[in-house]
Amino acid sequence: MFFEHQLDPEATRMAGFPARDREAFLAHWHRILDDESVVKKTILFEGKVAGNVASFLQSGKREVGYWIGKEYWGRGVATQALSVFLGLEQRRPLYAQVAKHNAASVRVLENCGFGISGGDAEGLILELVGNRDENLPRGSIPERSTSVKIEDRAVFVGPGEGKALPNPIGGRMVVKLRDGDTGGSYSVHDNVIPAGSPGPLPHLHRDHEEIFYVLEGELTVRVGDRSITAPEGSFVVIPRGVVHQPSNSTREPTRVLLIFSPAGMEHFFEEAAEGRIPLQATPTDPEVLEKRAAFTEKYGYEFAAFAQE
Repeated sequence: MFFEHQLDPEATRMAGFPARDREAFLAHWHRILDDESVVKKTILFEGKVAGNVASFLQSGKREVGYWIGKEYWGRGVATQALSVFLGLEQRRPLYAQVAKHNAASVRVLENCGFGISGGDAEGLILELVGNRDENLPRGSIPERSTSVKIEDRAVFVGPGEGKALPNPIGGRMVVKLRDGDTGGSYSVHDNVIPAGSPGPLPHLHRDHEEIFYVLEGELTVRVGDRSITAPEGSFVVIPRGVVHQPSNSTREPTRVLLIFSPAGMEHFFEEAAEGRIPLQATPTDPEVLEKRAAFTEKYGYEFAAFAQE
């Protein structure tokens, strides 16, 4: 399984090194299995082998590395697996080397407490110092909703339960399920958009699919040159990388169940609310603009114009 994972051309491009043929691959893994200094674990997801994670000595420094099969990308598997592994491998400092173009792996490492400490034109070096949780930005540790109840592996969140937040575009939002409730697979938000709200500026999500399910009222979603009017009971699915803009042009509030896959955007909304990050207009203050740019980059949220007809 590991051999097939590393044959994928896109995976090897992201990793920044070529695939090994079977003989070289088996020799490489024999060395790993025979080396008692290497801590190695198989990553399982829903009972299937999703990849592997290990720590090893490289030039006198202990490094960590992982490989996730492409079919498991974008499901929060890497972040969850690395987070668990760092609870087992407690030696510090730990280092990781990542190809400079591999933004997804950089975000996984940063979400687990690593920070960029060096690099060159081709790659970055990230370092984890001290206790893992001490290095994590506020809100990035996978959390379980305080109101969630686990009953025979089912999850129950009652009416009115969840974490209430002021919505950055007005109205209110209640986080019903978060990363720790779903193993990082998805998050669920009960969202009220005020009457007449233009919504956020046009944007895309590099790392998340977004789903709107209209519970009450009517939602308008612009996607490219198309404007979708979604009445109660409608689904609108926005793939990652697609520019869109939800709004409410009616005279009544619109209530929407908002789902992101994988999870993680609940931290975006929490931080946006706490830091009063403007999402509806471009700030004129250069410091605020710089702060917003760093914030949106952290979560793969990108303001973007609709394509011209």
